[in-house]
Amino acid sequence: MKKLIFIAFFISGLCSALFAQTDKATVEGVVRDSDGKPLSFATMFIAELGTGVSTDLEGKFRFTGTKGTEYTLNVSYLNHVDKEVKVKAGSPEPLVIVLEEQSYELAEVVVMADYKKNQGSTAVINQQALEHIQPTSVADVLSLIPGGLFRESSATGFNRISLRQSGSDDNTSLGMAVVMDGIPQDNDGFRASIPGLSTDEYSDRLGMNRGIDLKTLSTDHIRKIEIVKGISSAKLGNLSSGVIQTTSKIGITPAQLRMKVDPLTKLIYLGKGFRISPKMGYLHTGIDYTSVYDDRRDPMSKYSRLTGQVTYNNSVDVGDKTLFLFFKLSEVYTLNQAKEDELTQDYNESFRNKYSRTGASFKAQMYDLGKIVDNVEFIASADYTYDLIDRNRLVQTGTPLPSPLATEEGESEGIYLPSTYYSPFQIENKPLSLLTQLNAESLFETRSFRHKVIYGLSWKRTKNYGEGVMVDMTRPPYPGNNEYVRPVPNRSIPALSVGAAYAEEQLKHSNRWFDFELNAGVRFTQMFNLDTKYTELRKLQVEPRINAALSFNIDLAGGKSLRNMFRFGFGQENKLPTLDYIYPDRVYKDMIVLNAYTKQDDPFNHLITYTKIYDVTNNSLRPNRNTKYEAGWDVEYEGYSLSLTFFKEHSDRGFESVAEYSPVRYTRYVDPIDGQPIVGRRPEKEDYVADPYATFVDMDIVRNSMKVEKKGLEYLLRFPKIIPLSTTVEINGAYYDTRYSSGAPLQYHPAFRDDDRPQPYVGIYRRQDITRQRIFNTNLWFNTNIPRYKMIFTTFFQFIWLNEEMRIKGDEYPSAYFDTDGRMHTVDDRILQSIKDGHTVWRHYHIYKEDFSETLPVSLTVNFKVTKEFSRMIRASFFVNNILDINPLYKNRYNQNVRVWQKSFFGAEMTFSF
Repeated sequence: MKKLIFIAFFISGLCSALFAQTDKATVEGVVRDSDGKPLSFATMFIAELGTGVSTDLEGKFRFTGTKGTEYTLNVSYLNHVDKEVKVKAGSPEPLVIVLEEQSYELAEVVVMADYKKNQGSTAVINQQALEHIQPTSVADVLSLIPGGLFRESSATGFNRISLRQSGSDDNTSLGMAVVMDGIPQDNDGFRASIPGLSTDEYSDRLGMNRGIDLKTLSTDHIRKIEIVKGISSAKLGNLSSGVIQTTSKIGITPAQLRMKVDPLTKLIYLGKGFRISPKMGYLHTGIDYTSVYDDRRDPMSKYSRLTGQVTYNNSVDVGDKTLFLFFKLSEVYTLNQAKEDELTQDYNESFRNKYSRTGASFKAQMYDLGKIVDNVEFIASADYTYDLIDRNRLVQTGTPLPSPLATEEGESEGIYLPSTYYSPFQIENKPLSLLTQLNAESLFETRSFRHKVIYGLSWKRTKNYGEGVMVDMTRPPYPGNNEYVRPVPNRSIPALSVGAAYAEEQLKHSNRWFDFELNAGVRFTQMFNLDTKYTELRKLQVEPRINAALSFNIDLAGGKSLRNMFRFGFGQENKLPTLDYIYPDRVYKDMIVLNAYTKQDDPFNHLITYTKIYDVTNNSLRPNRNTKYEAGWDVEYEGYSLSLTFFKEHSDRGFESVAEYSPVRYTRYVDPIDGQPIVGRRPEKEDYVADPYATFVDMDIVRNSMKVEKKGLEYLLRFPKIIPLSTTVEINGAYYDTRYSSGAPLQYHPAFRDDDRPQPYVGIYRRQDITRQRIFNTNLWFNTNIPRYKMIFTTFFQFIWLNEEMRIKGDEYPSAYFDTDGRMHTVDDRILQSIKDGHTVWRHYHIYKEDFSETLPVSLTVNFKVTKEFSRMIRASFFVNNILDINPLYKNRYNQNVRVWQKSFFGAEMTFSF
């Protein structure tokens, strides 16, 4: 009901705006560099309208506003300093805007993240800041924002995204949207159902159901990154945690050669932007090679990446309007496909991962169209990934194990595995994603209110054309249980098809007392191409989102004033399940009926198995919904600024693999009828006593049961520039309190056997453990810019005041149980007392647990960096990470002495521009 009221209110406001009429006037101008040359495709954000325009091939721009109204233009262009300009609509003279080239010779150099005035939790990292922090991938950028911690990224492991939380989890990482030039990126089309893979030595390298691996995203092709931690625009969907938006380099740039080296990293980048011809537009190309080690002594810890990108821009006159065209082709390729070290060579094992990702995108934009629709944008993209895991695994069982070969239910013949063998297997994923999107904007004014209405449609289709798991069933890679692989090819799985529509109104009001801004939107998402059994996923998903900001000045003595802003946000965001979650492989459970083994390759060996097939598809699976609340206060006074953001997030529908049991009955044959072994021939069932046998089998089913609750405070304090020292100071940090738990009851079947019989019941424990993690950190930045020497020094202090993990234990005793007939029973006082008294059967159903708490001591990390610009052509940087590292010894929960060790190392970077 609340959603319907919200939507009705929103639509009524939208309609009133659409029929509004105002006295309009055109604002025209040109953007040039300091030499007077026009800057093509410079971006310009008009603060009062909440929209942007681009300059054409001649550097000209135009937009329509209300006659007599003053507008604030924020102009930016690659390798140039951003500039803010005010202009009044209706002025007879065209506006000329001149941008200065970026240089450390300028008095003001921005090397920190900036923040949107009405959205304190949205950080913007511009090109100069990206260059100064010398990132290897997008993961390195997160340390600039409040709550971000300086940590070395893993070269080989999956770089899971952790945002607004202490600790990390797969649902947060999966729900983090990565949007590059308006095109969302994801790995939702990956699929790898192979029992035992999670226990493999290299499982941490795999990224299924974890979202985008940040180490695959090079920052060298990017000129701006925007990180949204709070409530995102209704324009963005299929997310639940936040958004990382990147903008690619375009236009004319000098040929740039960047080289970075430290004990663990080697990076080289070469890029150039140029004009093809006066009418053919502009081309920007770049190629990047990165090689990173986790540990130089371990060849298996190496990661090598080759990326390339080509962007094309042009503008075409269509009548009295201008059509802006953008095309991008990108490639990510993993070079070190073979993973070997001394141990794998000795055992003749191997792990190879071939990975490449190719993307092509097209964007067409037109501005200032007419009375109803002012701006329109069309986007189309194709994204293809080839990912092959090629593993040759040495399996040593000690004794020959039985292995089934059945593909249907019932009894069948099996084989015996050698005690030592090699198991080669492959996992092939080839997802292809196609996206189309149409976006529009309408700008109106009604009395003292400015309206910007954005709305649009999108459709995305993802199909995996890979073979999936390819394995020799006679040599299973993970034997030892009763679950073996009968894979289904990925290419036979239906495609994911998702359609969405959104509408959002951005309303602004200003008077002499206060300024007010309201963004209210709603997004509708519908999954298609699903069987009717998916009752929940076939429903229309509705996501309301709202952000509001109220700002005002308080006049003080001496003509000074205190600027205040109060912010509030509420929203619901849904992350759709991946292909792997929606279409799991059927589970085959194999039980031993007859096991007559004498020696390896004996012709009289005889193995009979009984196979049951289970469909573990969760037809009631739903999207993971995250409900967000946010409140903030920003205050500015005489160059000082303080920003506080309180937030709370609640998700109780996260994806989780839950182990569930099912009873099974079959007849086994163990004891010979006459008590004598069968020799000289092949044993048959008729030679043994029939033994009716009942047990339980377990299987993982994906449920919406994972709960993640986040709350905390983020803060940012900036001081006026210390003129005598030419130094700016920023203090930021956060307090995060995160709870992880499961809403699914625990099913437990003791492994202990009585008289060679399994325990007769499966206990159900309603309340599982809750893990609570807290962290409180402060980052202190000193940036000293000396224009005379074209140098900037950065000293970074990271204090972690609190880093705590505690467990609140769940139920130790079952509240219910079911037997081998599948009948459910309640645990009454009599049974509970039998468990506590150690009854022969019931004593195994007590799961002993303890609450625990582990707190790390206060730690300090200090980094230092200096950059020197020798000329417009040469820039050099030197850095030392962990130059000072204080992590005291402490006792962990097991009363062991532990210390967190950090590696100290230095490195250098050179950048040449021609």
